[in-house]
Amino acid sequence: MNVFEKVIGYDDIKEELLKIADMFNNPEGYKKIGAYIPRGIIIHGKPGMGKTLLANEFANVCNCNKIILRKNRNANDFINEIKRTFDEAKANAPCIVILDDMDKFVADEDSSEEYYAVQACIDEVVNEDVLVVATANDTRYMPRSLLRQGRFDFNYELSIVPKGVSEQIVRKQLRDGELLDSEIQMEDVIRMFSTSRPATIITVLNNCKISMHYRKTDKILKSMLIDAFLKKDGLCYDACNTEQCRINVAYHEAGHIVMRELIEPNTVSFAAVRVAENGISGIVYGSPKYDCYMGSRKSICESLAGMAAEEHKFGYITEGSSEDIIDVNTNLESNVDLGMYGFDIASSGMCRDNLRDLSNRCQQQIEAEKKRLYALTKKALIDNWDFVEEVAKKLMESEALLYSDIQEIRKKYPNTEIVV
Repeated sequence: MNVFEKVIGYDDIKEELLKIADMFNNPEGYKKIGAYIPRGIIIHGKPGMGKTLLANEFANVCNCNKIILRKNRNANDFINEIKRTFDEAKANAPCIVILDDMDKFVADEDSSEEYYAVQACIDEVVNEDVLVVATANDTRYMPRSLLRQGRFDFNYELSIVPKGVSEQIVRKQLRDGELLDSEIQMEDVIRMFSTSRPATIITVLNNCKISMHYRKTDKILKSMLIDAFLKKDGLCYDACNTEQCRINVAYHEAGHIVMRELIEPNTVSFAAVRVAENGISGIVYGSPKYDCYMGSRKSICESLAGMAAEEHKFGYITEGSSEDIIDVNTNLESNVDLGMYGFDIASSGMCRDNLRDLSNRCQQQIEAEKKRLYALTKKALIDNWDFVEEVAKKLMESEALLYSDIQEIRKKYPNTEIVV
């Protein structure tokens, strides 16, 4: 196995880590020129990005002793465990101490005793060939004195999946398509996971392989892929217990799909109408190209499209639109904060009455913009209603549509684009 083969992506970070690993594997040359092993490395970012995997693989590359510490005791006992861990590392140097989920070491945001214990222990192993590698989801509440240079010399953030990494993981997990049934195109799967975190991709496709073996098939079937993908969002079974429920959800999601395709063609990667107990009524995923517009008029129109499709088709709006309205209001309010409508709520030097008047005028502007964008959205859908009808029909027939399914419909309406 090649170095870091289990870790896909993050090539720049891996290159930096290989330099440090070489200090463990070839120490004499570095000592000769006065270079020393860094005190610490912290790898932080959103859950599921591969932080723990990267830390463990780095430790393996270093070919030295390794101790992993996770919080599994109450505060007093855990502080003693921290001290024992560093004593053990010092006695077995060269050694790497992995502090996994270090942001979970404290009980709450106001407590920091465990952090200061780590800080003191790092200071005590200076010049002892002990390297601390910490992982964390959130570093905001950690003491700056702990995270500074001289304790954690290297700070790596894994918050955005590097371009192409999702595709590499999908291809590796599926043996470059060898495990897929012929009814599934590799591009469909790649697009399904284009915005997913590495851990999510691996978990979902592993569940597909479990189903494949359990059901004694030699390929992953389309139904297995869809079921595993929906389960990650809590959509574990079909709870549409009436035909009208299914129809409502289908048209709502068709509105979202068509509006998205009108604004940014070829960006809808997956859609489904399955409804679960938690009240999520259908789902639509798109590629990163569109997601970068979150908070813009494009995003707002796409959010309003489900409601507009319902109103045009049925003459009423279902509860499924409530979350969309919340998203729209949040995005419009954020636009006000950015000064898009000529207002600045945070203006200083204004008396309370003037601030209240400004707030009222902002709210009026938000409502006016919402009405304008809703009218634009509804007209766009009505002008392309055959497109909406066909998408809704396919959703009712198939429950879920992959990228290729949506594009097959899209071919019938090649010139349907709008500018928002």
